[in-house]
Amino acid sequence: MSAMNNHCDPLELLLSRLQGVKKHGERHVACCPAHDDKSPSLSLSRGEDGRVLLHCHAGCETRDVLAAVGLELKDLFPDNLSREQRQQYRREQLEKERHFERLVIGAGNGSLAKGADLSDEDVARMALAQERIERLDRQLAEPAKPEPPRVEPERPCWGVYEGWVLNEKGARLKPGVYWHGYRRTKEDEEAELSDDSERPLRDDWIATPVFVMARTLNSDDGTEGRLLRLVAQGGDKEWVLPMEVFGGSGEDARRSLFAMGAVIAPRQRSRFMEYLLDQQPRQTLATTSRPGWHESGVFVLPHRTLGGDGVRYQTAGRAPNLYAARGELAQWQSRVATQCLGNPVLTLAIGCALAGPLLNLVGVNGGGVHLVGDSSSGKSLAQLLGASVWGDPGVFAASWDMTKGGLEIEAASRNDTLLS
Repeated sequence: MSAMNNHCDPLELLLSRLQGVKKHGERHVACCPAHDDKSPSLSLSRGEDGRVLLHCHAGCETRDVLAAVGLELKDLFPDNLSREQRQQYRREQLEKERHFERLVIGAGNGSLAKGADLSDEDVARMALAQERIERLDRQLAEPAKPEPPRVEPERPCWGVYEGWVLNEKGARLKPGVYWHGYRRTKEDEEAELSDDSERPLRDDWIATPVFVMARTLNSDDGTEGRLLRLVAQGGDKEWVLPMEVFGGSGEDARRSLFAMGAVIAPRQRSRFMEYLLDQQPRQTLATTSRPGWHESGVFVLPHRTLGGDGVRYQTAGRAPNLYAARGELAQWQSRVATQCLGNPVLTLAIGCALAGPLLNLVGVNGGGVHLVGDSSSGKSLAQLLGASVWGDPGVFAASWDMTKGGLEIEAASRNDTLLS
């Protein structure tokens, strides 16, 4: 953390950590802590806006001078300076350092032009100056980082942020779910403060960003849930949280969220569940645990809804994603479908896979095709090609060596598509 507090004058703070300080009018000189300074070579003064202006005449960089006494660049500024003013000061300092290094090289080149010989120390100093100039040029070319947006939550309350933000006091808050409140002090215990602005703020990080987007109503059994949107390193993800999890500790729900990339603070797990329960989204969406055609007219898949955005698939548990996609349609057409031309068995397998969604539209019940033949006649290949229409053939294709109950489960998970 910075060594400077809100009530400390930046110039007085810096002077208190330097040796050999002497005052000359409005300016101070001191021994530079960044090098073995025998005579004061560090010049310090106060700018019109209250910031500290310093320069080492031996060429030490400002950040090195500050680091030698345990300070940072921000400790040169009073608290009322804006981020833009601080960035402008940093640029001025970099340009000043670059100008000084150019003077060093210019002096050396001037001596050489007059026929003077440079010592090894002078040559090394010119080489160092060139290195510093190149580094300063790169720093000056770097675009300024935009200031995070400022938030003013109506404390006490919850807050969720996808990116970095600044609170009312300018403190940086990383992305996540927060509880915004106030810290209790001895003054709070003795008397109630009349103005909340005088109370120290409390911003408790609860978890990575998790937004409660909508209330969900399962059209299969009428149960309720909440549609969550997670912002994780792997990208945004959606998950329907059953409300029944709040009847217990919520451990299963948190385990599922962790599996999707969410991070919840170990000591805030109960408060995270409290956050989810407190949210009252206005939007209501339908959910179903069965893929295929929904009563609303859309076609539902585990990670995609075709024909509308008002229905979500609600998984009953952790299960393999049967409907995973890979590559582009044109690739499948050229590398798979066109290779089946002239082969009636393989063409039939693909036709069966494509016919699944059409049966409901024309009011025809589903049926089956039984391929019979000797070993190595292409039956397994036909099964895999049909499965490739809907997902990874190695995952989507089912084994027929199962019980009646297992067959019903497999069929339900491939509703309106293909059981191959």
